[in-house]
Amino acid sequence: MARSHPLERYRNIGIMAHIDAGKTTTTERILYYTGKSYKIGEVHEGTATMDWMEQEQERGITITSAATTCKWRAEEGKGEEHLINIIDTPGHVDFTIEVERSLRVLDGAVACFDGVAGVEPQSETVWRQADKYGVPRMCFVNKLDRTGADFYFCVDSIIERLGARPAVLYSPDRHRRRLQGPRRPGREPRDQSGSKSRWARSSNNQDIPEDMKEKAAKYRSDLIENGPAARTRSSTICRTPLDIPDVQGREADGETPDSRPASDTAPLSLLAFKIMNDPFVGSLTFARIYSGTLTKGSYLNSVKDKKEKIGRMLLMHANSREDIDEAPHGVPGTVIELSVEPKTKADQEKMGIALNRLAAEDPSFRVSTDHESGQTIIKGMGELHLEILVDRMKREFKVEANVGAPQVAYREYLAKPVELTYTHKKQSGGSGQFGEVKVKVVPGERGSGYQFFDEIKGGNIPREYIPSVEKGMRETAQTGSLIGFPIIDFEVHLIDGKYHDVDSSALAFEICARGAMREAAQKAGIKLLEPIMKVEVVTPEDYLGDVIGDMNSRRGQIQGTDSRGNAQTVEAMVPLANMFGYVNQLRSFTQGRAQYSMQFSHYDEVPQNVADEVKAKMA
Repeated sequence: MARSHPLERYRNIGIMAHIDAGKTTTTERILYYTGKSYKIGEVHEGTATMDWMEQEQERGITITSAATTCKWRAEEGKGEEHLINIIDTPGHVDFTIEVERSLRVLDGAVACFDGVAGVEPQSETVWRQADKYGVPRMCFVNKLDRTGADFYFCVDSIIERLGARPAVLYSPDRHRRRLQGPRRPGREPRDQSGSKSRWARSSNNQDIPEDMKEKAAKYRSDLIENGPAARTRSSTICRTPLDIPDVQGREADGETPDSRPASDTAPLSLLAFKIMNDPFVGSLTFARIYSGTLTKGSYLNSVKDKKEKIGRMLLMHANSREDIDEAPHGVPGTVIELSVEPKTKADQEKMGIALNRLAAEDPSFRVSTDHESGQTIIKGMGELHLEILVDRMKREFKVEANVGAPQVAYREYLAKPVELTYTHKKQSGGSGQFGEVKVKVVPGERGSGYQFFDEIKGGNIPREYIPSVEKGMRETAQTGSLIGFPIIDFEVHLIDGKYHDVDSSALAFEICARGAMREAAQKAGIKLLEPIMKVEVVTPEDYLGDVIGDMNSRRGQIQGTDSRGNAQTVEAMVPLANMFGYVNQLRSFTQGRAQYSMQFSHYDEVPQNVADEVKAKMA
């Protein structure tokens, strides 16, 4: 099949911004003016083409990134036709992974900014993500017709909050109420919704008002000064697949580096960047083809060293599908955890299937089982993120589930070393049981785990019974002594013992060891340990004091602060029990501009007053 457009006329772009800055609305206008849609869909009416999920239409927000393709002729509609692949991304921080994986395959992006609010919290997040993947951006100041809109404030906020150097191409004329710009020919203006448009020709240009000449001269000077440097750094947003470096990868052996140029004749290379479950088609894999041509019915080698057959190929327009036979090249940690359980036994199996499918299509959604509590734990980017996924379980998979806070995995620790002799003796009916052990139980170094030392001399306990003693001590420690959590980091020294020729057995010595471990824990005393998390917060400097103060109020220990671009990084050690609900509070007192990540570090002793509260709660 011949390529419909040469590669130099391909554009792969994304629309990104803070929630409610107008990304989807902007995309809807693009689709209308390029002739892809016959009418403009409105987000607030639930009719936007790109917001096709029920949850998106109900809430008026974008939850999942949607892809589409349109065509455009430059030079007042008389130039060569270009093929534009567009990805409309979410703006809510809970769905930031959708932006992350979209930017991974884009050649350029349009960053939308609210003309009233300027740079907003998620604007900073997506800007950093674009920096990470080296994606060039064009800034589009939207909603300038709103009361309180200030174009210059918006430009200043891009400089101050993002540390960027914007090259201003257009400046609004505040003396004239109607906003004008380059538009498609053949359609005259009709109303403010933009349902009709026209090209603004050079003959319509008017002189710059006197009080704007100084600012216009400054912007022109900045363009002259920064333009060449900016073009060198980014290859601009209008770059084609031919302008980006050859894609880097490895050979089938997984070791040998390799690269592929953007060419139809080069070997096939593609990146699967998203999986989506479609109720009519099944599992859909979104991919960008970097080189070669993908054909229906062909086989390809995956990174898992498996051959995958391409059974069906689709060109997507939001959730609409178009079957095709051939496609040439050209087309982030969790912060909150909740426990989830099925409402009925009938929901049990269905819930497992639903969670696995949702996790397969969303890399920021994790599912695990807490083997201590038996709880199923779901992890995501925020409360709204998990709320949407639970709602999808109910609607798409017909699964009813209860959601709650997960249990903190405490640990128990021996307060002091003890030495004791324990005898197990049973003589009531049938064959008897006898076993006696003398053990020394010693608290170990943190992180040392469970260690068993056989120090028996002279055969006072036969060798075949020693593993039973080790097993009895270890398994009893797993059930705990204080509130039922495992006892960790201790040593057992088996010093001496006795056995009976007839009544002793492996079972008898295992039971004996269990009793010895329980008595040792009682005599030594138990301290309660809690998981300590390593927390990293990235925040604008304005909120640094608030972040540190909040960390201290959570029994956190600040490890240090550092600068990262135009933001500050705070590292701290904080008890997990004090981190539930943190994401919402952090977003609240930083106006949503801060982000955090955390991972397990170690276990540490719980203060006595907190330990008393935990014991009372668990009793």
